[in-house]
Amino acid sequence: TSAARHPDRASRPHPRSSGQAVHAAPVLDDGAGCEESDTGCDRLDDADRAAWRAARGVPANVRWFPEGSAVADYATPAGDWAESFAHWQVGSGWFSRVGPPPDAAQQVLIARLAGLG
Repeated sequence: TSAARHPDRASRPHPRSSGQAVHAAPVLDDGAGCEESDTGCDRLDDADRAAWRAARGVPANVRWFPEGSAVADYATPAGDWAESFAHWQVGSGWFSRVGPPPDAAQQVLIARLAGLG
């Protein structure tokens, strides 16, 4: 199973998968944990992040990235975005601690924010 490809996305196995490729935006390490959530670090601006937070019910005062590069991001908006994007693409696996997998309206937002909808 493969989602629609976008020309600026790399295809690589998700680190917690059995080798199924996830099509994700290129990784830019901004020093704030971006390498932990590579599905939009270089694509989501402040307005996009605010839209995602609102859709997921995450208060504006919650840090987008985790503190420290060795900290799992599953409880942050960045990690929730990454998990939601991956779940939307492959339809399995769920590790976010922010909430359940994205509903239909949130999936439409994911497509829009990812430049695929």
